[in-house]
Amino acid sequence: NYKYNLKTHLLTHEMSKGLKCIHCEYATKYKSSLKRHLLTHKRARNYKSCLMTHKCAHCDFLTNNIADFKNHMLTHKTIKDLKTFKDMKCGQCDYATKHKHSLIRHMLIHKTSKCIKCPQCDYTTNNNACFKSHLLAHRNSKDLRCAQCDYATNYKSNLRSHMLIHKTSKDFKCAQCNYATKYKTSLKTHMLAHRTFKEFKCVQCAYATNNSGCLKKHVVTHKTFKDIKCSQCDFATNYKFSLKMHMLTHKTSKDFKCVECDYATNNNTCFKNHLLTHRTSKDIKC
Repeated sequence: NYKYNLKTHLLTHEMSKGLKCIHCEYATKYKSSLKRHLLTHKRARNYKSCLMTHKCAHCDFLTNNIADFKNHMLTHKTIKDLKTFKDMKCGQCDYATKHKHSLIRHMLIHKTSKCIKCPQCDYTTNNNACFKSHLLAHRNSKDLRCAQCDYATNYKSNLRSHMLIHKTSKDFKCAQCNYATKYKTSLKTHMLAHRTFKEFKCVQCAYATNNSGCLKKHVVTHKTFKDIKCSQCDFATNYKFSLKMHMLTHKTSKDFKCVECDYATNNNTCFKNHLLTHRTSKDIKC
């Protein structure tokens, strides 16, 4: 396999001089040699960083250059999972780093004081990204349901607001009628119906209102049968007001008197109806 032999050969060139000086082109495969060479660069600021080495876990490759080390690791294609070089991981989330100070700085976001609270459960955090990720878990299911109807929601606050519509007690009552409501604003609107000027009047009785809806409901209360009757004739009505108006027709001066009895009226129609009761009489005289 010539391709495999070539790859193996190329590795020998990497291992030959894996340690490089960052100040010049000097390179060696021995750390001790690099140390001696760096003494020639007495003013080198990055002396310690040059000595920081990265050794391959799969072969003898050694280098002090992280970029060269990563490129070298790519040559090990048979390795399924390459290391990410992030050995320090957060115990509370997926964050990982290779620097201890970075991990310490990251841990500050997991403070005891957690100001963002989930409205659907007890989860709290002060990390907005973590909070958004958490909310996705509640996206599809609506676990909070109303016990009195089909309403469902993900949020306790919404359910509490919804439950107010199921209040059985109506605390706001009208002082002028039987109207009652659980909303103060509704009562104020209703009270407008009790204004002094009432433009909607019932044609069958004295009822009046300034609300057309109330008038329609009132009209329904007028029964179809007539239980208030005139004592002097056959007139009948449902309304006392109408009877009072009718009684004016029975004035004191009664122009129509029956010659066969004491009946008298000032209503010609009533008089004619009365005369029919004397059907056995042969001559009816007015």
